[in-house]
Amino acid sequence: MKATISLFRWELSSITRLKIVLPLVAFMFFTSALRPIESGMTEFSGMNIPFGWLARQISWGSIRSLGNIYLALAFFSAVLASASFAGEIDSGLLKFYLSLPLSRLKVFTSKFLAGYMLLFLSGLAATCYSAIMEAAEGLLIIIPRSPIIYLLDPALFLAQELLFTFSVSIYFSVVSRRAWQSSLYSILTLYSFYTIAQINPRLRWFFPPDIFSIAFSRMIHLYIVFYTLLSIALLCLSCYLFVRRLEVA
Repeated sequence: MKATISLFRWELSSITRLKIVLPLVAFMFFTSALRPIESGMTEFSGMNIPFGWLARQISWGSIRSLGNIYLALAFFSAVLASASFAGEIDSGLLKFYLSLPLSRLKVFTSKFLAGYMLLFLSGLAATCYSAIMEAAEGLLIIIPRSPIIYLLDPALFLAQELLFTFSVSIYFSVVSRRAWQSSLYSILTLYSFYTIAQINPRLRWFFPPDIFSIAFSRMIHLYIVFYTLLSIALLCLSCYLFVRRLEVA
């Protein structure tokens, strides 16, 4: 356990030293604010609005902003996954890792958790920022009086959306032998969902990112469960390939 934690800390520090981290955070904040949140606090100044209802509007607004950052999540998931897996195969660093008395499962787990945590915290900060900008003067009053589910919903939807983009990227990073190939395959695959939704609006509720941006439809929740199970299946398959099948020259 101690070795796993040490390896995770090393992976996280290695990722944060990449030059792409600063553009990642900046682009997350920029794209999260592209679509204004409806029913902001400024529209209700002086009105007697229940705090729970207002908190729900802000929560849904934060979830809707996840559709804006899908392309950013897809791009940076592809880049970070390729740098952590295929990139280290190219550089020979992964061969050094595997020569240490560490199991491949621990190496895979630490790489996944480090990249996922960095992307999740960046995306969560961006969505919270977009909500705060819409309700800055009343947010500190709303939070203590709101049902906890309204505060957790944006984080839950973000975790599901990121699990999908990152699991797809990790799969291509494990299968491909070159970092640029894995990034290209991941970006093309993830962006194809967005393209289909733009070409045919009737299909937008069946594909990312809109599938992760709606919080009030029971049928939509069933589709989210499907994509979550698909993400877990891809992650397990990637782990199996990394642990059992991957050959590092």
